[in-house]
Amino acid sequence: MRIILDSGAIIASQRNDPTMAAILKAARKYRTPILVPATVFAETWFGHSTHARTTHLFGSIDGFPELNEQSARQVGALLALSKTAAIVDGNVVAIAIALRPAAIVTSDVHDVTHLLKSAKIPHAVFGAHGPAAAQIVIIGI
Repeated sequence: MRIILDSGAIIASQRNDPTMAAILKAARKYRTPILVPATVFAETWFGHSTHARTTHLFGSIDGFPELNEQSARQVGALLALSKTAAIVDGNVVAIAIALRPAAIVTSDVHDVTHLLKSAKIPHAVFGAHGPAAAQIVIIGI
């Protein structure tokens, strides 16, 4: 099992979200690898103005999977299936599919589940559902 964080998870960590803090604590306790796709890193890194919690979190991440030609083709195929253009979300989902079993930590449950459904990947959503913005959920595949 691996945990893949999307940009919403990184932002939740910046905001000291208690759900995100609990996920990170449990992952460390059980030595579950935490990955941040390079595209997520790029979307949430702001150089010297990057939030201190984000800088600390990135220092504890187990890996930053890159978007190379092969993975870009996988992301492109996934986006074509889903008829969407969200490259970062597509990259998060493609990495999770390739590394199954995996858990995606996200605040964007709709887009991530749409990509998984489009690829016909069984999944389960754990966490609160509802209209609240930036709610963190775990999607297991």
